[in-house]
Amino acid sequence: TLESPTLIEWLKETPASNFNLSDGSFENMTLGGKPAVSYHWSGLYEANTIAASSEDYIIAVTETYMTPSDSVREVFNTVKKTLRLR
Repeated sequence: TLESPTLIEWLKETPASNFNLSDGSFENMTLGGKPAVSYHWSGLYEANTIAASSEDYIIAVTETYMTPSDSVREVFNTVKKTLRLR
């Protein structure tokens, strides 16, 4: 049987994750009660992504912003604190 890729392998292999726009570093954390990783990437704007895997799915939540003071950053922090995964 084929084994599923780890979360980090999936992020590195999936262009939509934009992990290739990061410096390759990540931080282990939890998201919605599940093990997750967070990483910063930069393209046309700055961004932070948190990705988690559980059973048959992977979820990635991303904030994008132009300046560190953008109001979306406060909203993203609320989402990180309140999101629950099954």
